[in-house]
Amino acid sequence: MNKPIRPFLLILCALLLVSCTRSAAPTSTATCKLNLNILIHRESNIDYTILGQVMFGNSTRSSFEGDFIEENGASHPISFYFDGPAIHFILENAQGRIFGTGMMESSLTTCFGSGGGTLSGPAQGDLGDWRGEWVQDKKEIPEPQEEQDSLPWDTLRYLCNGFPFAATGLLVAYVLFRIFAAYKPQPLFSKGFSSTRKTSNTSLRKVNQDPKQKAGNSGGSLVEYLATYTTDDKLFDLYFEIEKSAQYLGDCGVTVAKIPSILPGQVAALEFWLFDVHDHKTTAAKILMSDFCYNQQDLRSELEKKGSVVLTQPGEIIELTTKGLIAKAKVLQVEYDPDNPNPNSVFKKVVIKIGVWAKTD
Repeated sequence: MNKPIRPFLLILCALLLVSCTRSAAPTSTATCKLNLNILIHRESNIDYTILGQVMFGNSTRSSFEGDFIEENGASHPISFYFDGPAIHFILENAQGRIFGTGMMESSLTTCFGSGGGTLSGPAQGDLGDWRGEWVQDKKEIPEPQEEQDSLPWDTLRYLCNGFPFAATGLLVAYVLFRIFAAYKPQPLFSKGFSSTRKTSNTSLRKVNQDPKQKAGNSGGSLVEYLATYTTDDKLFDLYFEIEKSAQYLGDCGVTVAKIPSILPGQVAALEFWLFDVHDHKTTAAKILMSDFCYNQQDLRSELEKKGSVVLTQPGEIIELTTKGLIAKAKVLQVEYDPDNPNPNSVFKKVVIKIGVWAKTD
């Protein structure tokens, strides 16, 4: 399918969906705010806490920029990105930027419940946790009078009634065309093989780079991400696309390395992998094992079939290379499940910083 057709189809679908939901759109009758409790663990083993509040008003957008007001009245810029109950934020204070990611019980639209997650900064090596609680202030407003439908909206309503049937017919025609056509059209909404993976990308956060080291500059990484595994992440399978000057170069990620002898739901090893679009023959991978598994010869033999094995410990740097790419994963934090009968065997939390560079001639 030609590229100019894609934006047209997306705009047409958006207009039809807006017209179908126009009469059911609720009028906001409440304002929402978020109480934040931020705890920073510094490399010097000094902990400090920041308490404050962010006022969202009646905003329900997926992104938000505002002010974080501390209990002492100090104000700092803060920006949010929402993906349902998943939440990401960047807080700027006098010491630098604090990057947070996590999960709430409900979305900004619902504005109910609490949640939390992990964070890094403001200084390099600083890590921490945060807890948040939605607070809703309801206000009574008069009910708006029902608007009298005009002729254009009546026409759109008729289109809405037939929209599901038309969309289904177009989808069936597209699938049949892909199966029986003499050539295969480019996928409409995907670019790389990884777009079909089901992942928990709420645990994957892009790390802002220094403006002087933008992608493509000498010595600068193409992309950097912070990946966090926790025991409650049942779909842990993170990946991101690698691009340079809008050109797709490959994929990189980290996922659970399955061990047949380990009970389901328990993770004792992670697989760090790199795919290069210019090197299709193989996908480079290394296995990050727990301390207990690394010292068990039978478990090591199982995982050495998938790739080289390394011991997962803070400060360890794992490197993968392909024809045109270099990926490095630095282990920032490792916590083991204290309730497991085998000490240091099952991961409770692992934080890894991943960077990818283009090879230079």
